[in-house]
Amino acid sequence: MRRGRHAEALESLEALRRARPKDPDVLGALARAYDGAGQPEAALPLYVDVLRQRPDDASAALRAAELLLGKGEAALATGVAAAALKSHPNDAALHAVHAQALLARGRVPQALAAAREATRLAPDAPEGWMQLARAQTLNGEPVQAMVSLGKLLKVDANHVAALTLLARLQLERGHPAMAATSMRRAARIAPDDIRVLNLYAACLDAAGERPEAVEVLERAIALAPRLVLLRRNLAEILLGDGRVEAAFDEAARAVDMARAQANQDKSRDEARIAAEETLARVLVARALLNAACRGERDTEAVKKQLDGDLERAHLVLTEASRDALAGDVRDAVVRGLRRCRPTATTGEKHP
Repeated sequence: MRRGRHAEALESLEALRRARPKDPDVLGALARAYDGAGQPEAALPLYVDVLRQRPDDASAALRAAELLLGKGEAALATGVAAAALKSHPNDAALHAVHAQALLARGRVPQALAAAREATRLAPDAPEGWMQLARAQTLNGEPVQAMVSLGKLLKVDANHVAALTLLARLQLERGHPAMAATSMRRAARIAPDDIRVLNLYAACLDAAGERPEAVEVLERAIALAPRLVLLRRNLAEILLGDGRVEAAFDEAARAVDMARAQANQDKSRDEARIAAEETLARVLVARALLNAACRGERDTEAVKKQLDGDLERAHLVLTEASRDALAGDVRDAVVRGLRRCRPTATTGEKHP
């Protein structure tokens, strides 16, 4: 329905509710209308009212539980789903949302049982398999989770959440190329999903496909240019590829944005700290790479350059931290050395 038609329908249904305030059919129709109009906060109390009048209404219970989960009310969602299952023990969708609510509360064994029942009752419904895979993952059963995701994807090949979880499991089990393939599928389905693109880039990076990973993150940044995480991740990938100056540019931008955002909202301090850690890594790598390209053997000169860079970035590193970071960025420096080019006049190399 278009917005105007939604507004007209809501106006008519609200008038009907005033005339019949306890009619569950009217309440349910109004709840669905608000839901369809993209107003879940108005729909939820109406679904609850329906359940008060008609406790065995499975569709109202299902949607109420889903909306409660969306609000972070996992305990209430669990109660709504469990109550509805007493009247509808063979409703696979209710078992699936019950499993989801239980997972949100950390009750993994109970969630496993609920999800298994959902898949038994409706083996062709993707949501049961999704919740089963999530529960198996949290229960330390990655192989079983991957099997469940495979069954889900046979039912719905375009299930982005399933492809994303599958990629994470493949990555954790040391199969980055397979993970990248899974995320390539997900990115085709959801090309504007920032979380999909970010994970896709991470999988490509782990698979050694850094140029493509950079392209994917640049696409994500174009969609969300103020998201610090994306720029920080891009800096890390550029650093890993030995493109230290490009990494410095992105890390510096990430820090500037993170500091500005943290000044306005202290809850963003974690993002600021993470961005500063990345910038520190890049600065250490840059100092070592510049020295290596120049053939510089004076460690005091390298230290002086790094001190200046850190001071300009308003960063402080202990000697122990510098030594640790130097070891951490060694591979990046080696890759950067391959990019060194001698100047025409002096033969001195520069990155």
